[in-house]
Amino acid sequence: MSNSPQNGTAQPVQTYLYHKIHKKLQWIRPVFYAIFESQDEAEDFCLVEVIHHHRSRVKLGSCLSSLPDVQFYTVGYGPITQESTTGVSTRIRLAELTRERCRVGLYMIWTKLSSVLESDDVVKIQWMRTVVRPLLFIVDNDVLDKIDEDDRKIYVSQHDFIKISFANGETFILDITPDQFGRSQWLYTEDEYNLLIMESFASTTVMDADAEIEHEEENTESVFMKMILDDTMKETEDIWANSGITWSNIAEQEEDKVMLLYDAFAELAMANFLDYF
Repeated sequence: MSNSPQNGTAQPVQTYLYHKIHKKLQWIRPVFYAIFESQDEAEDFCLVEVIHHHRSRVKLGSCLSSLPDVQFYTVGYGPITQESTTGVSTRIRLAELTRERCRVGLYMIWTKLSSVLESDDVVKIQWMRTVVRPLLFIVDNDVLDKIDEDDRKIYVSQHDFIKISFANGETFILDITPDQFGRSQWLYTEDEYNLLIMESFASTTVMDADAEIEHEEENTESVFMKMILDDTMKETEDIWANSGITWSNIAEQEEDKVMLLYDAFAELAMANFLDYF
């Protein structure tokens, strides 16, 4: 596997701790997909149009213009029908599903990470913000006309992620919405993330997590999604307890069993969301 950023997936350092944390946190993206998809379904609203644009058609800011291989798309929305997403690739669908949802995602899991990783000698968990290099970039389909009218350019927005430091000196980056940039890898070493994902000119800021949480709690939609996750996680932990499974020993289970448990977690999240409507 190539280490090129164009590949979309970096070769991880194969340490024991990396594999353990990867296994313990592998539920996050499927559960988020389930909640975000349920939200669209509940609102009878989905992605119905995707148009790929040649970069010459788009006025790109300095970051995007310096990336010759970035793919640019505009998207449109409409009522859900049987044919709504026909022809839309999984990569584009997941990119749109997670677009600009990094902060709400961190808000949803922030208080849960400490309990999930309680047995792993975590020293520090930090809410971070930077600018990343996308492999694809998506905007709403009316943005190009507005840009043409106002003579503006399109820039990559800032991106939030989590930095987790452990007592043995290892530090991992948890990026819970990499799909929005056309990437699939979500757990990195700090060096990998700095080299392959972060824009070279960008600074990285440690955010005040309490302030970010307070900001998100002004959004009723964010609070509702967090409530769904909290309830679903509690139900899931109770179900696991009947089989003697906890967050402290989940990584010791067989991979196939773990994935079945996480699939059930995601299905329960979707069911719980839709039950509220």
